[in-house]
Amino acid sequence: MKKSILKTIAVIILCLSVFSITCKAEGDTAVTKYRSDLQLFYLKSGQVKTFTTTLNKVKDGNSRPNKKAKVKLFGGENKDQFLGDLTISDRGKIVFDLKSNASLAKDKEGYYYVTVIYDGNDSIEPGEAQVKFQDINITMELRAQDSTKTVIVNCFTINDKGVKVPAKDIPINFCVTRMFSNLKVGDATTDENGDCTFDFPADIVGDSVGNLMILARIDENEIYGNVQAEQASRWGVPTLHKIPIGYRALWTQVAPTWMIVTLVILLLGVWGHYTYAIINISRIRKQGLPENAQKI
Repeated sequence: MKKSILKTIAVIILCLSVFSITCKAEGDTAVTKYRSDLQLFYLKSGQVKTFTTTLNKVKDGNSRPNKKAKVKLFGGENKDQFLGDLTISDRGKIVFDLKSNASLAKDKEGYYYVTVIYDGNDSIEPGEAQVKFQDINITMELRAQDSTKTVIVNCFTINDKGVKVPAKDIPINFCVTRMFSNLKVGDATTDENGDCTFDFPADIVGDSVGNLMILARIDENEIYGNVQAEQASRWGVPTLHKIPIGYRALWTQVAPTWMIVTLVILLLGVWGHYTYAIINISRIRKQGLPENAQKI
């Protein structure tokens, strides 16, 4: 009787455990659905408006590119202007230029809207990202007189009548391009005429003949976004990155002599110990053979 009662209790506990594990697994499946991390970045360079879209799927703090995903591009504050479909690359992003003849609708305050939407699927949540900006133009002129090099910038907008309107009190950052990012060399603010000047430093390193790419940028502006003008010049300091013959250092292809000698000594010591150990093991083995064993 007692054994049957114990068996019944054990079966009930087992069933409850299986049911609990199943419910927990279903709950975890719902919680661990991928979240979409969709970003949209805007940059105007010259007259070209460039947008960069990145799409990653995130779960448990880990982010991976959502490869080959389809996203839709819209214009207008209410997303009523369809601009096209885009396919995310294997790196999780896509860069596209807005055609100059594409007429975006703007609101009463003069803002343009661009929205990218990802519809999602059974395992990845949908996502949406939007940027809004007003249009602004930057012109840049480089003037050199004797040893003074001056960058002259003018910022302006164009109203509905096609008239230029100076953009005042706009922070401008002056940079030169480098391998991985832009190097900021100064800044200025436009006056009531939309103008500002900057004396370019004389100690900025360029290539072998002093070539530089100079940028005048509006960065992360709440109204205009990211806008830049660029121009190449020879205002840099010519630099030759040649290593003298026979020059040895930790960063050259041929290591210093002292390092080579030290490495050889260490390797000889290590392999010498290995050889000594192998020889001794061989001797011990020979001494342990029956014909060499001492009779007691």
